[in-house]
Amino acid sequence: MPRRLSGLLLLVSGIAYYVDLFLRWGPGNLKGWDVSLNGLSGAAVLSLVLVEVVRSLGVWRTTTSSLLSFFLAGVGAVLGVSVLIHLHWGFYRLSFSAFCYGAWTGLALALLLAMGAMLRLREHLPGKAGYVGPTA
Repeated sequence: MPRRLSGLLLLVSGIAYYVDLFLRWGPGNLKGWDVSLNGLSGAAVLSLVLVEVVRSLGVWRTTTSSLLSFFLAGVGAVLGVSVLIHLHWGFYRLSFSAFCYGAWTGLALALLLAMGAMLRLREHLPGKAGYVGPTA
């Protein structure tokens, strides 16, 4: 059950985060893709979605694919939070009240990605439910 939960959480939050990049993140016409770090997080999340689709189809279900989805989700989460830091204290210098719905939704989805990464990592701890273990 934990494996299904982490896979479903990573897949849904990854798709939602990728779609969120097309929404307004700041004043004017500032979309998620317009912020420099979001291009990298979008690529990481798109890769995560592709890995999770392949894993859910049963084509590539190894320890390597599980750890790859953990790392991609972690990178997406860290970059998602970093984008908001960059918007506030970096080049754009936006106040938090100037953030639009896309930025706040992106923060929530980045936290969901971090939670999915944590659940995926817990699968690799010995003695835990859903332990994957090394493959021969």
